Amino acid sequence: MRSWLPFVLAIAACGSGSDNHCVPGASIACSCSNGVMGAQICDDTGRLGVCSCDAHGSSNGPTPPAPPPTTTPPPTTTPPPTSDPGGPMVLSFSASSSTLTQGQSITFSAIVTTPSGVDALAGGTLATPDGAGTYGPFDAGTQKGAFSLVLSWTQMNQTLPIDFADADTRTFQAVFFDTSGRRATAAVAVTLSCSGQPACSGTCVKASEVAPKECGVQTLGSSKAVSCNTVCAGYGLACIPYCHLAYGYSDPSFNPLLAGQADYGNIGSGGFADFFDSCADVPPASDTNPETKMSFPLGSLTCCCH
Repeated sequence: MRSWLPFVLAIAACGSGSDNHCVPGASIACSCSNGVMGAQICDDTGRLGVCSCDAHGSSNGPTPPAPPPTTTPPPTTTPPPTSDPGGPMVLSFSASSSTLTQGQSITFSAIVTTPSGVDALAGGTLATPDGAGTYGPFDAGTQKGAFSLVLSWTQMNQTLPIDFADADTRTFQAVFFDTSGRRATAAVAVTLSCSGQPACSGTCVKASEVAPKECGVQTLGSSKAVSCNTVCAGYGLACIPYCHLAYGYSDPSFNPLLAGQADYGNIGSGGFADFFDSCADVPPASDTNPETKMSFPLGSLTCCCH
């Protein structure tokens, strides 16, 4: 879904009069020497700074490094069970659910034995596959060789922060030992999700909230008419529709959460901006201002990436 606003709204951020004062912190578009759009920031004295074009690779500033090649994350694989010679063997290991969200808990259950009998078992722990983090020890059940551990979303986050754009499939590895120090492992995968929304340090970000920058959310630009899915993937990131991108507009009611913003033309010549709430939307290479009927080529595209 697209919406648009004329750049004249951005001009409203500046006061009238010959002193050209503007609202401190406001940002308005400006034209760079290579034809793309940059931005001017209003400083604390109420005056506009120089046109910054670095984010769009203008000759007015240093050219940013090329984005890394697009990569597709490898599918999550669960490590196969292992057992030291003569040591314990994990007969079964499972989770009570394949998915989990904030506020829920999950139970991991295992049946373990040894060639010498279950009395030779020393116990076990639930850990990350690399062994760097431990979620906690298994509790022995009333049946010999049976173990379980109840783990909450909050406890998972304490061991390994839960941060993702839309979901994360996490592998949990059970490690059991016998009294001689020999061990056996088994793993199971659980998908952590927030109903398609991001998670930040274990907290699901609601559709009405801005995704926090400290959780890896950033805005990235392009001068090409491509979707924000494509722009973010070029940096090895994912697009999310949770950024405030309508910078510099005086109307406080127009402050939506967006996936992208496409700028056409510049201030003073009928320029305007298109806004996108879908990461799959592709801005046109040129577009027409609905009010002035003037057409402009795409100057810049800004996307919300995680």
